Amino acid sequence: SAASDVYKRQMMRYNAKRERTIKMSGVDWEQYYDKIRPRREWMMGQPHEDVYIQSQDGLKLHGTYFKGAEGTKAVICFHGYTSEALADYGSISNFYLKRGYRMLLVDARAHGKSEGKYIGFGCMDRFDALGWIQWLLDKIGENAQILLHGDSMGGATVLMAGALALPPQVKGIIADLSLIHISEPTRRTPIS
Repeated sequence: SAASDVYKRQMMRYNAKRERTIKMSGVDWEQYYDKIRPRREWMMGQPHEDVYIQSQDGLKLHGTYFKGAEGTKAVICFHGYTSEALADYGSISNFYLKRGYRMLLVDARAHGKSEGKYIGFGCMDRFDALGWIQWLLDKIGENAQILLHGDSMGGATVLMAGALALPPQVKGIIADLSLIHISEPTRRTPIS
């Protein structure tokens, strides 16, 4: 059936292709690479390490931790569909790291180095966010001040996580959800 085909194509890890997602976005990313590349190189030159947690349903989830100034401010970053955290947050890392934030860039389940067969579009990832928050609290301590930052699918993740009982150390949520571009104006018929 058509629903089964869509499900297999969009939600199964190895069928969801980044190239297809980039093409569907309609954005010519080539024009931005000259700005993105040096920022990502700067980020990767900062002290960082691979870290892992286990999800509630037993998946090994991956993150990249940047210790920054090792203060109490931190941000956990959740990437978009078919991407991975190191790809999505290279450009904004200098904003956070240069302001003293620690950064934890996490690969959503079924993305990057995280395990998982199915992409959940934030449904299960919201619970994974709780695990990452606890990981940061263990690292920083009770004085932590944590932001959750998500773009696209990651934006949905942080918004859904916000509906859960979050620890008081989570001070804010940034959901960067892009709008769909409509190439031609649509005509709406008024309701009479």
